[in-house]
Amino acid sequence: MSDSRQRRRIASLIFRVLSILAGLAATVWVAARVGASPGDLIKIPAKAHLLALAAMSVEMLSRAARVRLLAGAVGVPLRFWTALRSQFAADAAGAVTPSKVGADPAKIWIMGTDGASLGGRGAVLLGEMAWEASVLLAVAVGLTLFAPISRAVPLAILSYAAMVFVLGGVAIWAARSAGTQPPGWWSTLRLTPARWHALQEQGRAFIEHAGDLRRIPWAVNLGILCATLFHMAARVLVLAALIQGWTGIPEGGLTALILWPFALLYLGTLLPPPGGGGVLEVGFASALDGVLSSAVLPAALLWWRFYTYYLPAMVGGLVLMSGRRKRTSDAAPVDPTPPPTEPRATGADAPTSTPAESG
Repeated sequence: MSDSRQRRRIASLIFRVLSILAGLAATVWVAARVGASPGDLIKIPAKAHLLALAAMSVEMLSRAARVRLLAGAVGVPLRFWTALRSQFAADAAGAVTPSKVGADPAKIWIMGTDGASLGGRGAVLLGEMAWEASVLLAVAVGLTLFAPISRAVPLAILSYAAMVFVLGGVAIWAARSAGTQPPGWWSTLRLTPARWHALQEQGRAFIEHAGDLRRIPWAVNLGILCATLFHMAARVLVLAALIQGWTGIPEGGLTALILWPFALLYLGTLLPPPGGGGVLEVGFASALDGVLSSAVLPAALLWWRFYTYYLPAMVGGLVLMSGRRKRTSDAAPVDPTPPPTEPRATGADAPTSTPAESG
């Protein structure tokens, strides 16, 4: 590895670590601002944790169900268990990469353990993105027209939906416009023409499976829609579940406890620093300062981030490590040395055959 590449890797690692530490530092700052002690951050009843964990579990299971339905509809082999593992892996890789750019590659990698082609997995991911962005677009328009809330909430949601639509369009354009011969920059990257042609094959499979997305039966589409709605509802209800199991929802505070986490979670995907670099923590404290009391706000922030960021990322990290170990064991090197052979007998040592044996 060249020195310049090594320096870039070290700089990238430092940036990721500092960004995640900035989020923890922001939580400490929120706690210090209201005079909360470390003990105040952890004295939350078990009921609150169970409700928040249940909301997180419903969210992950709903995401897995959506992916499984999409895969079955376009003919991609994928088990529910693998779909669930892919969602956790995506959260882990997204937690440590800028703007969560590592989430989709990790998801595609884990889905490949069931033998699906890369093109098929890409089409499933495209369908997932399309459903997510479409429902978010409808939610953002509804909030803008009918909900008396800050315009920052629908704006954050619309920004995320627009980004998803653009990325999906770019993927389809790239798959359709690839020429038969590799471009000039391909050889500059020291990639072979054979790899380009293999990529073309995957691109054609991607377009074929993506076309199947338009022919999904309405009953399956209804199931995908329900899974998407369950996933979004459970995701934004983590904070409300936590507060309900602790102090109870404050009067008139339910809307804020749902909509502000909604906006912040999708806004975090657009931020370059992994984990948001403390922006989500500061935004949480600013938006809910008048909704939650100073005795509740720091702990609510800490555990909301735990159940929507840290815990899924930790589980996903275990999934990625398990998948890597399995790939390593499957690709165990084979001894290239041929097995020893018996020396060929000659002359008097050569075996003789009887007429019965030779006949």
